[in-house]
Amino acid sequence: MVESRRRPSMLIVDDEPSVLELCKWVLKELDFEVCLAKSGKECLVSASSVRPDFILLDVQLPDLDGLAVLEELVQKGLAHCPVVMMTGSPTVDMAVRAMKLGAKDFLQKPFSNQKLLEIVREHMKTERIWSGDSRPHWAERIGLVGSSEKMRSVLKLVERVAWNDVTIMLYGESGTGKELIARSIHSIGSRASEPFVPVDCSALATSIIESELFGHVKGAYTGAHGNREGLLRVAGKGTVFLDEVGELPLDVQAKLLRVLQEKVVRPLGSEEFYFLEARVIAASNRELQQAVREGKFREDLFYRLNVIPIHLPPLRERREDIPALADFFLKRYSSRAYSAVRMSASAMQFLVQFDWPGNCRQLENAVQRALVLSDEDEIQISHLSQMNLTPNARQSVAGDVSSSLLESAERQTIVQVMNQTGWNKREAARLLGISKTTLYAKLAKFGISTEGRQTLE
Repeated sequence: MVESRRRPSMLIVDDEPSVLELCKWVLKELDFEVCLAKSGKECLVSASSVRPDFILLDVQLPDLDGLAVLEELVQKGLAHCPVVMMTGSPTVDMAVRAMKLGAKDFLQKPFSNQKLLEIVREHMKTERIWSGDSRPHWAERIGLVGSSEKMRSVLKLVERVAWNDVTIMLYGESGTGKELIARSIHSIGSRASEPFVPVDCSALATSIIESELFGHVKGAYTGAHGNREGLLRVAGKGTVFLDEVGELPLDVQAKLLRVLQEKVVRPLGSEEFYFLEARVIAASNRELQQAVREGKFREDLFYRLNVIPIHLPPLRERREDIPALADFFLKRYSSRAYSAVRMSASAMQFLVQFDWPGNCRQLENAVQRALVLSDEDEIQISHLSQMNLTPNARQSVAGDVSSSLLESAERQTIVQVMNQTGWNKREAARLLGISKTTLYAKLAKFGISTEGRQTLE
């Protein structure tokens, strides 16, 4: 059975009925589902509900300036698609401002049917807005790059759950993009115009975690000098992302469970209850079922959060996506300040062979660093090896490298980066593409301490 894919949607905004009807008639050839708006306010409402794949936006509107509308679309996270401005008299200042806001092009009135088709086709191709595209066009723009089977499965699931308020649990190693997935679910769903509030549960001190999540009233405890809403209420009708939810203390887990069950929040020291309107998405870098068996995570909370589990594959399990990711990061960070504009074939092979324990975050840092170090048109292996990124020497005859050799290479990399940063653990974790918690664990695992700063054995 062949899965059908929805037709791409087009939002056309103009106060002239003749222009609306002309555009609608011409664009039938491209098989768009067309939505029409006659004002800036109508545009904002339609963009929020339809989530169009393409927007044609007139500059002169009866209520709002078209550039002001574009700015509001950007602020509300609704300008996730190509936006082409239409105007009868474009100016340089207007064009500069529009492009800074993310507009893709200008269409000068009056325009021919052929010109309209050409400009729309051009940006459809660039943004991959085609019915035969194997992956959603929004994904690559926000960094969810790759066409591997595992990545396609994740993106397909994201699209299915985005418009449903079911609770989602994201699993994945550090750097696999759990927060990026959570933001995607928020930004392409019905809550896109509302706040997205990320909460790193592993970074909150035990003494303040309840206040941060649920809020408090003045005098609730020593030091509570005023009222505090709490992040679950700050999110309003938006999304709360509970990263590393497995690190919450058991007593806080019990209170979170009650909030999710009863859909009400009671601040510390208060007798008042407030409705929970936000959607909750949780994440963990380890399977919580093991924590449940060990008595470190409540089983009832696990089932409340784990309604739709989404597992993000580590980069080493989707190596075919590494070239596209490397090119994406290269384009993101390249500028006139850097000489390099592409990866050499040998450097790309080097990247594909590496295991990337820090996953996409580590790859991003490696590409950014190579750009800084390179003074050539191409990034070479030498620009990557300065980070001591010894690849996994997969050999077709000799077999896999032993774990002891891999651990030795990992330890050497960590020591070198620690020395390079003057033992600034936050900066070292950033360069390695791992969290501070993971770095501390690896320092302990390999017995690395300040006494061994210059030791690279």
